[in-house]
Amino acid sequence: MNQHRERRKGRSKCGRKPENDLRHLQGILWIMRCAAPWRDLPERFGKWKSVYSAFRRFIENGLFEAVLAALQRIGADLEMVMVDSSGCRAHQDASGPEGGQQAQAMGRSKGGLSTKIHMACDALGYPLGFHLTAANESDYGN
Repeated sequence: MNQHRERRKGRSKCGRKPENDLRHLQGILWIMRCAAPWRDLPERFGKWKSVYSAFRRFIENGLFEAVLAALQRIGADLEMVMVDSSGCRAHQDASGPEGGQQAQAMGRSKGGLSTKIHMACDALGYPLGFHLTAANESDYGN
């Protein structure tokens, strides 16, 4: 995490250094493993809003992807890989996204425009990766 922080440039490098990155990361992994709402996060990981803000920050600056890759290299239990997907409806104002619907992984289904989120986990339930597709595409090809 420190190596990634040193490579940042511009505005993201400014400001106070976070104190609880490891605790926040453990909270994020707990949420992913248990599929619980953010508000149900146990207090030992800190305030749920702080952990969620750290998650958004990690996603925006690429740290979360780097952490997932590092976890895969050093400790993934690949005895069994579990894959699941879930569909998410898009707001009606999302009908004309930049780059087209395929570029934004949106497809027309019975309920309107939707996206499907695929997630792979190792045998311990830790996330290995995510993949987005249009909701009207089959799960078998992904």
